[in-house]
Amino acid sequence: MQSETNDIIIEKYNKTKTGLGFAIFLVVILFVIIFIYNHNRYDDKIISDDWALYDLRHDYDSLNRNYESLLSDYEKSQSAWDIGITSLSVGNTDYYRNWINKPGTNLTSSEMRYPAFEITYNSTIERNVIFYIKLFEPDGYLWNSSQESLPPGFSFSREYWVSKGYNNTLEIYGWGHSEYSIFRSGIWTVEIWYDDMCLRTERVTIY
Repeated sequence: MQSETNDIIIEKYNKTKTGLGFAIFLVVILFVIIFIYNHNRYDDKIISDDWALYDLRHDYDSLNRNYESLLSDYEKSQSAWDIGITSLSVGNTDYYRNWINKPGTNLTSSEMRYPAFEITYNSTIERNVIFYIKLFEPDGYLWNSSQESLPPGFSFSREYWVSKGYNNTLEIYGWGHSEYSIFRSGIWTVEIWYDDMCLRTERVTIY
């Protein structure tokens, strides 16, 4: 009788031991699943935060570019307020800047020596100013002088004293040759620039 009782106890112990081991195994599996789930959520949060940071940086760069563009436009508008050219006419001079053809009169290719540009302007400043000139030939190509230290995209530059006030006049003398003409016939385009701003565009016919 005592032996049977011992056998029953041992059998129940073994079953309990097996059940406890299985329960421990289930708990371990559960902890592993929870760890993996939380780890994935953490990774997803990191990825999400990285994308949010990327979006913020992208928005900042975009706003910064817009700010720089607006600042550039503002500075250009200030330049336009500094000087405003109200009229532009083209004449022709000799080497000593004597008029061969006064501004507004007909220009002929054979007589052309040094083009000169007479402007009427209004100004809120009074100082030396560098004007940059673009001359486009009849076929649209930019005419180039031999002037050194000239920014690309311009034909030549000249520095003059600009007076404050309204309806001031100024003659801007160009490049050429004293012995013969280097300007062919056709419709030329003249642009006068100051501080990255085109102040005036005019077309002139050379016959």
